[in-house]
Parts: sequence; structure tokens; C-alpha cells
Amino acid sequence: GATLARVLGLFPDPPATIALAALCEYADALPLSKSTVKRALDVLLERGTISKVRHGLYTRTIIQ
Repeated sequence: GATLARVLGLFPDPPATIALAALCEYADALPLSKSTVKRALDVLLERGTISKVRHGLYTRTIIQ
């Protein structure tokens, strides 16, 4: 819940692509570990909240 919201909050607004390395760098200041970020990304991907553009690159899903 809260962790997912914190990881989602790291994504750019308006939605643009962001690298896993950048997400982990930002998360480090919260602090959240890389493994926590990866677990949160897996859940957000499963829910369709974010999309994987390619290996290591993500974007928030636009909901119309």
C-alpha cells in the first residue's frame, strides 16, 4: 500500500519513461532498497498501473 504509493510517486508527472537505475537512486533517499523497489514495480506492473517499455525502463500507464 504505502510502499507502492511511494514508488509510484517517484515516476515523472506528466508520465514519461524512467530508468530503473533512476528510480532506485530516488528511492534511496526515502529510504527504500532496490529489492523493495523491484517488488513494488512487479505489483504495479501486474495491476497495470505502470508499463515496462523495455528492459530497465518503465512508464506510468495513462488511464483515459
